[in-house]
Amino acid sequence: MGYYERTGCVGAPSFSIPSAYLKIALNLLISGTKRIKRNYSFSPDTLENLITRKLVAEMHAEQDETEHRIRVDIFPGILSDPDELSELDIRFTWDDYRSNSYLAVEAKRLRGMVATLAGPYVEEGVMDFIGGKYSKGHNYGIMLGYVLSKPIEKAISAVKDALQKRKEKTNETSPFNVDGVVDCPLTYKSVHAQKNDGITEIIILHVFVDLTS
Repeated sequence: MGYYERTGCVGAPSFSIPSAYLKIALNLLISGTKRIKRNYSFSPDTLENLITRKLVAEMHAEQDETEHRIRVDIFPGILSDPDELSELDIRFTWDDYRSNSYLAVEAKRLRGMVATLAGPYVEEGVMDFIGGKYSKGHNYGIMLGYVLSKPIEKAISAVKDALQKRKEKTNETSPFNVDGVVDCPLTYKSVHAQKNDGITEIIILHVFVDLTS
């Protein structure tokens, strides 16, 4: 079945992303964030679509300099108008791409003080994975948090609190915690049952990017 597995077992994901491809995508994503930090500066009010457009351009540049074999798509709403709300922000696919075979990335802004935006991060980001709008039946999805003001630790803590307050709504099966799938100290994960059947679990990787000046 190529790089993914179909199964009739209840509770098993219909699209299982192999760990090797997951790591390639995450490392490319992290490399792209390092490049935008070097090349750009952002204010606390910068919109996420503008950042995402620059990030994808830097990931494409990174691919030109390396041998990453992965396709990175940015959706039309971002390309035509960086302020326009798009659907899925970033999609990774491989050579055997099929209509439901992708790794989704949803990007949201966060702040470390006052209005942290942790609520919208969960309500308008995490919930899209749990509700099956993105990655229905998939075993992984990625939330990308652009932290635009310090302290970054408070922004991450606010996300943890926002998830905790909504744990019943998010069908949480394993709480927000540090993840070691790649060598990045700002990577966390939470596990949830998707609402399409209430059983199939999706691991959401939370990658936080320090874009504070």
